[in-house]
Amino acid sequence: MKGKIIMILILMAVILSPVLAVNMSITNFGTAKQDIQIYTPNGTMIGLYNTSSPIIPLPDTDFQIVIRPNTAASYISNPGLFLTDAVGYLMTFAIPLFAILGFCAILIGLSRYGRR
Repeated sequence: MKGKIIMILILMAVILSPVLAVNMSITNFGTAKQDIQIYTPNGTMIGLYNTSSPIIPLPDTDFQIVIRPNTAASYISNPGLFLTDAVGYLMTFAIPLFAILGFCAILIGLSRYGRR
């Protein structure tokens, strides 16, 4: 009985504890800039900022932060990254596209020249 009361008190202390504000600093370790997207909890975008911005205004309500690399700046400063991404893109999308186009060409060729 005494253990249950202590467990309930601990649970209430955790649930009713105040939320503390958190300070956040962003460090950019590379030459590429990063985009910071701030969203509301329901998914509406509040703002789009860059890590080079001196001040990013944070809303007073709940929000989510998404940090993404700015790929355009990365490609200019690192051409090898562009080639790596281009090969990945080709392997993902171009090979199936060429296979489908080749299959369509075979079907058109058979339908046109298959009958004499």
